Amino acid sequence: MSSLGDYLAKYSIGKENKKSKKRKHRGEYELANHEVDSASLYEDEDAKIVVEKKRKAKSGWRVVRTEETVEVEPKILEDGTFAGLQTREEAEKSRKLKDEKLRREQKELENAHKTAPNETVYRDLTGRKLNADSEELKAPISAEERAKKDKIEKRKELEKINRSETEVVRKLEELAKLDKVEHEGLNVYENDEKVNEVEKRETKRDDPALMFDKKLRRDFSKGGSRKYVSITGRKLYKNGFPANRFNIRPGWRWDGVDRSNGFEKRWFEKQAEIKDGKQMKYAQE
Repeated sequence: MSSLGDYLAKYSIGKENKKSKKRKHRGEYELANHEVDSASLYEDEDAKIVVEKKRKAKSGWRVVRTEETVEVEPKILEDGTFAGLQTREEAEKSRKLKDEKLRREQKELENAHKTAPNETVYRDLTGRKLNADSEELKAPISAEERAKKDKIEKRKELEKINRSETEVVRKLEELAKLDKVEHEGLNVYENDEKVNEVEKRETKRDDPALMFDKKLRRDFSKGGSRKYVSITGRKLYKNGFPANRFNIRPGWRWDGVDRSNGFEKRWFEKQAEIKDGKQMKYAQE
């Protein structure tokens, strides 16, 4: 036992200062085997921690062989902010860049609207555009006048929609005749050159030249075929057809079969009956 106590006293192993003795023993053991001082070991560990903290503070990576630190530029998004983890200064800078970009875009939009101001468009009930200086906007209109005016406009619109092509062509022909009469007058004299020229060009049915002149016969046949063309230029049926109230000739593709319900025929019969009744009544009086 004495040898054990001496051994423990020699190497300072006891219960009083167990931590310090253990540290001293560890230092002596490492000094004996590896020739490394315990103080330098702890200094290396502290230095290692400092280096790690310093490396983490940098935004980049280090080349192992050359020990060169490469700094990486932060990525900037479309809105002007930085991508990834950021420090407080970087976040503040990113926010300022974003606000500046938004203010610049808003200013550009305001300038664009200032150059092309929007104008107010006024319309009536039918959708027709009204000028800002028109009397319809300035003068107050009562409800009755407005309703009457709308009724007239709707009636004109319906007449325009329901108008046939024939009516339009006839209206244009009447206007052309009136214009001609306005400039030339109503009086026609015997030596009128224009009238005589038109009559010379016309071929009469009893013209004897039709018997031997092929060109004249061809022109006469063309003139006769004009009556089988509608006023709008469409070809018409040349043979007979059932009568109708509007005296409309069928088209040239009609096969001659009457596919109506017989209303036109009964209408003509009724009109003939009314006419005969009036004549009988007049004769009896």
